[in-house]
Amino acid sequence: MLRAPSKLYVRETTVAAYQSGKVYKVISKQFKVHHFTVSKIIHKWKPLKTAANLPSSGRLSKFTPRSEHAITLTLFSIRNTEAWLSFTKLHLNKPNDFCSNVVWTHDTKVETSGHNTAPHLTNSKYQLSTLLSRNI
Repeated sequence: MLRAPSKLYVRETTVAAYQSGKVYKVISKQFKVHHFTVSKIIHKWKPLKTAANLPSSGRLSKFTPRSEHAITLTLFSIRNTEAWLSFTKLHLNKPNDFCSNVVWTHDTKVETSGHNTAPHLTNSKYQLSTLLSRNI
């Protein structure tokens, strides 16, 4: 079962006792609460200068900054594009089975499960030749 949060008057009297100069152990014995509870109340009070429960800052972010960086990280750098083009030039006349077994740089961004999956990815000779004609 979850613990009930400490009442507002307990938090305010704890802060008042702390301001009067009492230490955590004395305050915890006086109000019959654990000394960790007293330390948490004081720790919250110091920067905010209030003992009240404040609302959160808003809707929580869907992505963390670290995952956002991973999402926006692109694989179409100059080095990757040049390596990709040199690989396609070498393997232009290979059969379609060979191309389907290769993980292409643009295929790594495609989800393999879920509602955003691509039904199929084809790397036909036509697509490779148009790519080469555009980027040469």
